[in-house]
Amino acid sequence: MTSSDLETGMAGRQHRIDSTTGSPAIWSITRQWLQDCEATHDKCQVDRSKPSTLPARILDVGVQDESVIYVRSTIGIGCAHYITLSHCWGKGELPKLRLDKVPNLPLALSTRDLPKTFKEAIETTRQLGMRYLWIDSLCIVQDDLKDWQQQAAVMGEIYRNCYCNIAATAALDCSGGLFFDRNVHKIKPLLITCSWQSQLGRNREDVMSPSLCQLHDLDIVEDVRYGILNARGWVFQERILAPRTLHFMQSQVVFECRTSKCCETYPDGIPTDIGTLWGNFWSIKDCIQQFQDYGKSLEHSDPVKPLERYQGAAQVDEQARMVYESWRAMINVYSGLKFTYLEDKLVALAGLAKVVQQQAKDEYLAGIWRSDLGLGLLWERTIAGQSDQTDIRDPSESYVAPSWSWASMNHRVHWDDFIFFSGGRSLVSLLATHLSSADDDPTGRLLRHSHITVTGRIIQTMCRFTLQFLMDKQLEVSIRDHTYNGWLVYDDPAKHSYCNGLARVSLPLQMGPLLYLPIAYCAVKAYGTRLHGILLRPAGPEEHFRRVARLEVHIAPEELEELLLRSDRLESERVREIVLV
Repeated sequence: MTSSDLETGMAGRQHRIDSTTGSPAIWSITRQWLQDCEATHDKCQVDRSKPSTLPARILDVGVQDESVIYVRSTIGIGCAHYITLSHCWGKGELPKLRLDKVPNLPLALSTRDLPKTFKEAIETTRQLGMRYLWIDSLCIVQDDLKDWQQQAAVMGEIYRNCYCNIAATAALDCSGGLFFDRNVHKIKPLLITCSWQSQLGRNREDVMSPSLCQLHDLDIVEDVRYGILNARGWVFQERILAPRTLHFMQSQVVFECRTSKCCETYPDGIPTDIGTLWGNFWSIKDCIQQFQDYGKSLEHSDPVKPLERYQGAAQVDEQARMVYESWRAMINVYSGLKFTYLEDKLVALAGLAKVVQQQAKDEYLAGIWRSDLGLGLLWERTIAGQSDQTDIRDPSESYVAPSWSWASMNHRVHWDDFIFFSGGRSLVSLLATHLSSADDDPTGRLLRHSHITVTGRIIQTMCRFTLQFLMDKQLEVSIRDHTYNGWLVYDDPAKHSYCNGLARVSLPLQMGPLLYLPIAYCAVKAYGTRLHGILLRPAGPEEHFRRVARLEVHIAPEELEELLLRSDRLESERVREIVLV
């Protein structure tokens, strides 16, 4: 059987499988996917039916077989469709636009001098019938900080406004390329005949008629989700914001838009029925539609502040809850991705933050939303073994964000959505924000000494590691003469590992006094009636503190009220202004 004889598409569209991902058959099926999306997908049509305003610079790739392309300024060109490229830079040298070349635009480049990924992105752009291609290293001046800051600030819009994004999902660097040779037999769905036999009684067997079964290849999902490219932090918002993405993998090409996911094995759409093997394929682009729907709902609602709509109302706005929950779900993934420069962590998310900010009309606070502050502060470092990254940043080497922000961590984080079980009871209030950005962009890179001021109470606490801790990680939390069960996770993995190791050889081990800032309480008995907060340590001026850990305390509602009354009698534990740095 030859490669041209192999076709996929069980009962729908037929697709010929060739031995490379850069064949005429690939161009035929990708054009069909794009045409179907443009013609029939309502969710994909928002602001995409007409050409977009071009980025400041663009690659003019011309027509097929031309050996020269041009880096052009887009002044005077007007609107046009364009393609973007998502790729890993890698450690090797790649072509870059330098400041001394800008006056010479349009700048001619020979395709023979370009790396494999760039050459094949140009070929793909031409095959899709497009003239313009945007590649970051050739369209942003790489040795001009001002230009980099300006273009980084609009990076989200560049990908959001493109016609389609090309993703070099399987390429380690710019030499990896888009086109790969492959085993064509691995792409066609495997059909097997099965005979089923079941024992209905002691001496009775029921033999079912042979049936035809189809085996699904989970690698299609895993190669996209855990591909080399999608492990990079910068690529996260590129994938979400681009209306359409073509993933070039080693085995096949996958198409992803806000409506569907298709691949060569399943050219009419990857099965996504609930309960099938594909039911967990997270449609990451759905978040953008969710944010846009929420923005539209606010246009027709009463002029209530987002904070009141989300936290203060007797009945929590379900749509608002879902928006912030989706944001935290995205951060759960994003926080575990890799960066060459940690300082880029907030910058590489700025495009997404601007979309949410525009739709939710909310204030952005170093990766957390003002309306979601109580829960936003209660992120928790994912324990070692469950994260792609395990080292906390060194504040002396680089500054990314204040200690209360998840962005201060070089580690994956997650949230416990306890507050939604009860509507939430917040024990802190935001008084003031003092976030200074390097380029006057609140979603961009922050300067040192950024902080917020909240009102709350700091309670002195003792933590005691006992034998129970070795069994289920519960420790004893002592607040004056009362003891409760609790759970503690330090932000610094080294500190956490040290305490765990010390506890194993020195039981019982007592630590304290510790400074505990209660933030929110879950009063649902079935969930554990927990008081959630963070541990602090003094930082410089009086009433300035840094976050060092997250602490949960198992406490009944009546015990909490008694605890708060006792704290009110102590001047040191009464509600006061607290500066978090």
